[in-house]
Amino acid sequence: MSTTFLIFAAFMVTLALLFLLLPLLRGKPSSAIVLILLISLPVSSWYGYQMIGNKAALDPQNLRQQAVMPQSMEAAIAMLKVKLTENPEDLGGWLLLGKSLLSTGHPDQAVTAYRSALTLEPDSAYIKMELGNAILSNSQPPIFPSEAKTLIQAAFAADPSLQKAQWLLGIAEASIGNNQLALDLWQDLLPKLEAGSGIAATVAEQIAEVESRLGIETTSVNVRLEISTSVTAKLTEQTVLFVFLRSAEQGGMPLAVKRIPAPQFPLEIKLTDASMLQAGKSLQDYPELLLSAKLSITGTADINADDLKAPAILIKPGNPGQFSLLLQNTIEE
Repeated sequence: MSTTFLIFAAFMVTLALLFLLLPLLRGKPSSAIVLILLISLPVSSWYGYQMIGNKAALDPQNLRQQAVMPQSMEAAIAMLKVKLTENPEDLGGWLLLGKSLLSTGHPDQAVTAYRSALTLEPDSAYIKMELGNAILSNSQPPIFPSEAKTLIQAAFAADPSLQKAQWLLGIAEASIGNNQLALDLWQDLLPKLEAGSGIAATVAEQIAEVESRLGIETTSVNVRLEISTSVTAKLTEQTVLFVFLRSAEQGGMPLAVKRIPAPQFPLEIKLTDASMLQAGKSLQDYPELLLSAKLSITGTADINADDLKAPAILIKPGNPGQFSLLLQNTIEE
């Protein structure tokens, strides 16, 4: 680092301080202190840089090396693999690699990464769960590998707060016909999930399916949704359909929500007790409900001026017929 550069840097710091401190000098509250600051700060900054600063970081060669960043997810994964070859004890690195490989469609490699992580921390419930999930992802449905189930069972037994493990266990039990056990697991899980989230909607659908297998009759609301032809151009891959049931007497927050990503119209759906947001509540508890829907262009439940809406209609949950909603330009509910 050249002396010229350092002198110039000190000068710029002094100039900045003068700009900030001149009003103090004019007021003369403590001119001595201000002058000491004007002298000491640039000097101490320069000295500190010389003593502890990383001068090599500003070297042009090093700057060029820092500029080499991965241009894609695959490139980042390749770099991570190299780092793990150099440092195989990096637990966080193996977990990140496993997650990245699974998200990019390489479950076989993800299994290897999670096995390496489990070797480093063999008692980790979280890693057992993720390894089991990777093994499941690398299998052919409807087969649920016994090793995956054993790992997930061990993870859930060690840490019952692992919601993903509880969900996967339900899938494991349902795959071999243990529908009641799967139902118990999912009904216990549903209230713990974020209301209106994608996973909550998935679990609600799985509950309804298992109840159907068990012959459990539940009150349902059958809905057919259509979209106005004048606004079909607004549909994108990010579009999410939300169908709501609210109290006819109180309105307010939804009692039940159905979330459907990238919907294709016309669409027929069913709302059941599994769609209720509050545990222990049933559609039968409400003689009348308000049924409405909105198509979120942004993909969130937040209010947006570009959303398409279907006006709320009054329904009776016990009605076996089908209710129709038409999504159109934004209107006031």
